[in-house]
Amino acid sequence: GSFDLVDVEAGEFQLTVTSRRGFSRPLKLELEPGGRIEGLEIRLTPGVTVSGRVLDTASRPVAGAVVQAATWTTQSDTEGRFTLDGVPPENPLLLKARLDERRASRQVDVPATGLDGIELVLAGQRVLRGQVVDPDGQPISSVRVVVPAGMGGEVFTDIEGRFRLPLPSQAPMVVTERAGYASASWPLADDETDVLWTLRPELVVRGRILGLRGGQVLIGASSLSAGLAGVQALGIVQPGGEFEIGGLGPGAWQVFANADGVSRFASVELVAGAEPPFLEIDLATGFEVVGVVRIDGEPAAGSRVMLSRVSAAPGHATATTDANGRFVAEVEEEGLYQVVVIGAAATGGPSAIAPLADRVEIVEGRPLEFDWRSNRVVGRLQNANGAPVTGTVLLLAGDVPAPLGGAPVTSDGSFVLTTVRSGPARLRVLETTLGASPRALTEPILEREITLPSDGGTLDLGTVVVGASVEEPPPAQDQEEIR
Repeated sequence: GSFDLVDVEAGEFQLTVTSRRGFSRPLKLELEPGGRIEGLEIRLTPGVTVSGRVLDTASRPVAGAVVQAATWTTQSDTEGRFTLDGVPPENPLLLKARLDERRASRQVDVPATGLDGIELVLAGQRVLRGQVVDPDGQPISSVRVVVPAGMGGEVFTDIEGRFRLPLPSQAPMVVTERAGYASASWPLADDETDVLWTLRPELVVRGRILGLRGGQVLIGASSLSAGLAGVQALGIVQPGGEFEIGGLGPGAWQVFANADGVSRFASVELVAGAEPPFLEIDLATGFEVVGVVRIDGEPAAGSRVMLSRVSAAPGHATATTDANGRFVAEVEEEGLYQVVVIGAAATGGPSAIAPLADRVEIVEGRPLEFDWRSNRVVGRLQNANGAPVTGTVLLLAGDVPAPLGGAPVTSDGSFVLTTVRSGPARLRVLETTLGASPRALTEPILEREITLPSDGGTLDLGTVVVGASVEEPPPAQDQEEIR
């Protein structure tokens, strides 16, 4: 049972032992330069055996698939069978299998006696292949091809303009970007795997920013066209305020400028072959708004306050509260605004990860005062089998666009959500995984109408059941029948 690890780099590290006879918890160690650690005695905790088969979608055995549970790894044999020894009896335990581009995952509960008969079915991952060319049909190299919103990876086209991009199961579109060409968004059909895309030469917007006060200035444009929704481009601002934004395509764009928490917007329609438009954006227009934020009677110091205009014409400003909860922001005009406060110290600490939100009518010369009472919503999430649901996020969506509050869910499925709102609202549960069914982070697995408490009250939802039950292993079949 002795061991000797050599050529270990100096510094802090974790030592973990895995064996067919058991496992050890990570042991934190620190090794001085040129030093040696001797006399370690590691006692293994007895593990269990988890076994089963890897199959394809036609129920045929798959050999050579890599099967993994935490740090335990093995390969399936010629009959698709796999065995993992010494696995900790954790509940739930996530099993994964992979071979080439095919993947499978399943979440199971492992009893103290181990588990047999698990089936992992490999499904092929969707891969998008294609070529990017210019209007003359010539290939374009070094084009960035990416799934937006962090849903997948990115690749670049080769010298022939070709690319190969693995896609997540729910990828709605792919975005292409390259200097000198217009950024483009390409919606994907469910069964689309081979594409030929043509990039158009970029269109530009030029202009000048007025009312500069020094500091960093951000200039950019967001597409307002349906086919390019979500596409953005950033520009460069010269010391004198002149700017240019390239990489744009034909259609409607919203140009935005931001400096020192003050934002201004302008809309423009770009037409291929037309003279580039010239815009003047004045950051000096508007007036100052003074306000104070208190939560449960205490000043919300160090919180970020965002004011966004509730109208067809966008506009927003940001500020940070001082030790007394006071802030000064600059808005462009009077009207109804959405106010969002992030990082308020009196909102329950780490459990309150989403902003506090409300609406307010802003009038020049009238100070704002937010004196909120924090209310709580508590509960516990579990699936139909009674196992806790983890890796989820709770959101409250009411009569305002921004979330009213949110909270992470702990390992036992419990949550504590804090919000300053009261009255009718909607409880929405989002997930990354639940059992063996991966979902997009934007897809709710539960939505329920609730009534928020008031005056510092608590709404206890008790146990909330979400999702479907985890599939139990099928009964073993006779081997002759399988053959």
